[in-house]
Amino acid sequence: IYLQFCKGVIDVVAPLVPIVKPQLAYFEALGPDGTTALAEVIAYAHEKELLVLADGKRGDIGSTAEAYAAGWLAGPWAADALTVNPYLGIDSIEPF
Repeated sequence: IYLQFCKGVIDVVAPLVPIVKPQLAYFEALGPDGTTALAEVIAYAHEKELLVLADGKRGDIGSTAEAYAAGWLAGPWAADALTVNPYLGIDSIEPF
């Protein structure tokens, strides 16, 4: 249901805004089906020439932050940007 809803929202807002910001937690809560839907939502937004800001608020030590950056800014999710949490210091945001 998220996929249909998000595609409908994207269709409405695409002529009006430059970016969409899906909240990752709602997709992640659905497990593998949710992350598959998220990948489709991101791809659909890109087809409509929108930027995608993945709202995940990731924050962890350097090596884990690097993995988050690789996972969310490339591959099937390939968002254009990702919200991050800087509370663990510069190492937690440098990879992004």
